[in-house]
Amino acid sequence: MKPTIVIITEDVIFPNFFKILLYRSIPDLNIIICNSYVEIGEKLENTNSQLVVLDRGMSNMSSSEITRHIRNISIITCPIWVFPEFQMSSFIDKLFNNGASRILERPFDPYVLTNEMTTVLIQNPI
Repeated sequence: MKPTIVIITEDVIFPNFFKILLYRSIPDLNIIICNSYVEIGEKLENTNSQLVVLDRGMSNMSSSEITRHIRNISIITCPIWVFPEFQMSSFIDKLFNNGASRILERPFDPYVLTNEMTTVLIQNPI
């Protein structure tokens, strides 16, 4: 099976930071984009992803609530990396308690982050 990453964001530009760089490193990579809450359950249940990257919350849910929702899908055990909408320590604690594996900050270097994503995808084959 092809390695798979799921990117959850309402921002149509955000995935473009990574697509070209990821495809350069892993040409057969399957990149799944979720742009709405409804898509998260549908797409995550039907794929065997090695990494989920969540770009903030969505209009109707915080990143903490989305993280909890993902972890409630019993088959999802891969790391969840989150760009939180708030940097307050109480919110970060809540993200970790709800199942986030890593908290990411803005601004970020897409080259460095893509290299780290590639490492996770290669080290955790399906």
